[in-house]
Order: sequence, then structure tokens, then C-alpha cells
Amino acid sequence: MENNKCSIRAIAMMFKVMGTPKIKLLPFQKKLLNFVKHKGTS
Repeated sequence: MENNKCSIRAIAMMFKVMGTPKIKLLPFQKKLLNFVKHKGTS
């Protein structure tokens, strides 16, 4: 579980570093974000 949180945090940081607004996310980024959200809620 802790490892999962670390990877989510890393992905979140990646999005912050890129500074990409959610509207401009590429399709694969949207899928990744959705995947992370599902992982976080479960």
C-alpha cells in the first residue's frame, strides 16, 4: 500500500513539473490519471 502511495505521489509530481492543465492532457495521460484515481480510491 505504501509503495502504491509513493507511485501516485511521483505521478502527481510529474504532472506538476510538466504544468499541464487537465484539459490539455494527452489521451494516455487521461488514462493514467484515471488509473491512479481508481487505485487511490480502492
